[in-house]
Amino acid sequence: MFTRSFFPGFTVIRVYGTIEIRGKVTMYKQHNKKLTIDFPAGEFMFLKMACARQDVTMKDFVTRAVIKSIEDYEDELDKFSLKEARKDIAENGTVSWEEACKERGWNE
Repeated sequence: MFTRSFFPGFTVIRVYGTIEIRGKVTMYKQHNKKLTIDFPAGEFMFLKMACARQDVTMKDFVTRAVIKSIEDYEDELDKFSLKEARKDIAENGTVSWEEACKERGWNE
């Protein structure tokens, strides 16, 4: 199960072909791409042992590891963006919702 929170109050949960948004479950078509990697021979045995201990296929194990790595990377980007936003607020103060909409041209 992979969970991503895009903004407060809105969480998307994906579980093998279904997507749940605020309690409503919907089916979606999965689009898979084939990925070929060269894996170090000395580490391959440890990969096989880890998969056997967790009773998962190598495909599932590697897929989960790659997705977790991507999500960790996205979290780092989010932390950086939040840090920059906090710095901007500290330097310039806050802007009201109406002002922000006006700056973006959303009120026109």
